[in-house]
Amino acid sequence: MRKKLVLFIILLNFLYIDLSFANKNCSNVNFNVRKNNNIPNLISVETLDSRKWTKNLLKMLTETKDISKSEYISLDKYRNYYKAKIIVQYKNGIKCSFNGEVKIHGGTRNHRDNIKQITSLRVKLFDGNILNTTHFALLLPKTRNGDNEIFGANLFAELGYISPLTFYTNTSVNKIGSYKVIFQSREDKEILFFSKKRDGTVLSGNKTRGDKELSLARISYNYNFNENANYKNFKILEKLNLIYLLNFDSKQIRNFEGLNIDKIKEYEALVLSMGGGLEKEDRKFYFNNLKNNFEPIFNDTDIRILENNFFYIPKTKYKYKEIKNVINKINNINVDNFHKKLISNGLDIEKDEITMILQKIKKNVKLNNTFKEDEYTNDNEISISNKILDTYLEKLFTNEIGLIFYNKDNSFTICKAVNNCKKINLSEDKINTVLNSHIIKYNNYKYKYIFENKDILNNKKINKNKFSKKKIFL
Repeated sequence: MRKKLVLFIILLNFLYIDLSFANKNCSNVNFNVRKNNNIPNLISVETLDSRKWTKNLLKMLTETKDISKSEYISLDKYRNYYKAKIIVQYKNGIKCSFNGEVKIHGGTRNHRDNIKQITSLRVKLFDGNILNTTHFALLLPKTRNGDNEIFGANLFAELGYISPLTFYTNTSVNKIGSYKVIFQSREDKEILFFSKKRDGTVLSGNKTRGDKELSLARISYNYNFNENANYKNFKILEKLNLIYLLNFDSKQIRNFEGLNIDKIKEYEALVLSMGGGLEKEDRKFYFNNLKNNFEPIFNDTDIRILENNFFYIPKTKYKYKEIKNVINKINNINVDNFHKKLISNGLDIEKDEITMILQKIKKNVKLNNTFKEDEYTNDNEISISNKILDTYLEKLFTNEIGLIFYNKDNSFTICKAVNNCKKINLSEDKINTVLNSHIIKYNNYKYKYIFENKDILNNKKINKNKFSKKKIFL
């Protein structure tokens, strides 16, 4: 009996510790941050050095005021993080105050409003979360076509695709007014958790802007496989690099049986049918190592399906099976539940309007041309793929960029030219740079990772057998 009493007291202590942790930053002691499902109606940011923040913001606004809305400009010198207090206010009057940091977000002018002197923001929370999210963007609605982003992000989530937590809220900076923003989670691991996916490697395009021809993929979240993690992540990266190199072209990719892109193509058909874009540098993917395929992540698509003047003109061919799968997914949507979700996420829309939009999307998807499974498999297409690789390598060397290759003993081989190679060892930080970056610098020379095997230098050919393996880690 005494042992049971002791265990009961210990259990109570654990519960108390958990509850005090959850509520210590909030105005109501009964409010549990971890279990809260409410969307905040205001996120106030108060920088610890408001004078320094304002000075930096005004300088940035002055420098960007004359560029076009879509023109990209590097703002790295203005995009440092500032320590801040983040006050989160809910509709029931409860407030929670967290420690965190904030910085200016976005490289195009549409992320700013010079007249109102406001900007999109990137926020990190140190000792709390908003709906299990600790790293998020507060975007000016015009940067994502407003209501289209709320509708699109939530629709893709409803259809089973990986999509970030996205809703309307308001923000204020240093107690100066407030303005409407789109809250969107940014941390890859948290996006996977929100989408009910097991932890895994996340990849994305390289935002190299002026260097798009040489831009391929990179890893934005290194999953720790415990055993041979670097080897496995480099194998994953080279698969997506090949898909990027072949420009997501079905004609080329379907010749490599180990590249399962059915889910990617379904996603493409849906995005395009909703008026969105598929810029290579903006695309993100989750590698499902159990199924050996890449799953697309909804990201920066700029869809326009809610615009009355949007008219879809199909330009791409898809498998009949891919089109059918998209249609079936839309047909299985519970419109009542989807309507409630959109309303709770701040989108003012009628249920009948949702039904009408879904019908429009299905109609657009059906407009896409289809092809037979074996239509694009032939040796001539393999030859074209090899020419693409040869041209790419030539561009790299013309731009004085060498190649870096990963060896199974965790060493690397760097090559400035075909007959100018040497073996090197890199620190773990440098290895992460190779995985995470477009280019790595070594002894003042630039190198790029494409594929694991340096045989591509000599024969300028893609190893079809290697990329036809169903299992990636062989």
